[in-house]
Amino acid sequence: MSDFTLLYKKYSSVSNLTNELNGSVIVLKRRNMAANKKILETHPRLQVADEEVAKANRELLNILATLEAFYDKQDSSNSLYQLSENQLFRKYILENVEYREQVKQAAAKLRNHQHLSNKDLGDIDRFISILDNEASVLYRKLRSSRG
Repeated sequence: MSDFTLLYKKYSSVSNLTNELNGSVIVLKRRNMAANKKILETHPRLQVADEEVAKANRELLNILATLEAFYDKQDSSNSLYQLSENQLFRKYILENVEYREQVKQAAAKLRNHQHLSNKDLGDIDRFISILDNEASVLYRKLRSSRG
């Protein structure tokens, strides 16, 4: 496989993960905001269907479970393995014990069908930011690559 193909596969994987994670977090944040009746009266389009929330919870739990598994084994077959080269991912996600605990707590809440608070979702935003940064770097590399 050419370098361009490998770079594209990595970009595609990171970009898809970012979009899935971001979409799930946005749905759950909308649900949390819609719980406030005053906000919902002012912005009725914030309301989300139960199916959307259930799908967001499933997707988010799947991603957090993958991250938990990577914490435990750092297996090269894990879809997050490709991110281990990223300095921000290593520093703020892998090596940060406090963040690791936050991920485990959020996953446990989802497994127990509990709502994630805005703070929980804000913690997950850190992971999204790092993924988005990595996707941007990979995209720039793709644009400048001669494939």
